[in-house]
Amino acid sequence: MESSFSFKKAERLRRKVDFERIFSQGRRFRESHFRFYVLDRTLKSLPCPGKRTGPARIIAGAGEKENRIGFIVGKRAVDKAAVRRNRVRRHLKEAYRLNKSRLKAGRDLVVVAEKGAVGLSFPEVQRELLQLFGKAGLILEDE
Repeated sequence: MESSFSFKKAERLRRKVDFERIFSQGRRFRESHFRFYVLDRTLKSLPCPGKRTGPARIIAGAGEKENRIGFIVGKRAVDKAAVRRNRVRRHLKEAYRLNKSRLKAGRDLVVVAEKGAVGLSFPEVQRELLQLFGKAGLILEDE
C-alpha cells in the first residue's frame, strides 16, 4: 500500500525529449529563485521536438491521473559544489512530495533552480514552489 505522500518513479520526468517538449510548448512562470514550466497532458498526442520527423508520437501515460515532474539544478546556474546543488534538489523534491495532493492532475512540470537558490531554507523553497503552483493555477480549490 503506497502513501499519498510517496514520490514514485512514474511521476518523474527523465527523457530529454520530454523536457524539450515542455520547454517549447509549456507555459512559463517565474519566482525570484526558480523558473517553472507546465504542459497539460490531456491531449492524446503531441509532436515531438528534435530530430524525429514523422507523425506525432503518442505520449506515454497521456491522460493519467498523476503529474510528472522534473527538477533542473545546474552547475553553472546554481553552484559548482554538488553537495549544495543536491541539497536544493532534495528541498524541491520534498516540497513537491508534501504538496502534490493539492495540485490538479494530468500535467508535466519542470522546476529550474537559479542563482541564490542555494541559500534558501526548506520553508522558503516550499513557499516559492507553492507560489509558482498558484501562479500556474494548479492548486485545487478547497471544498
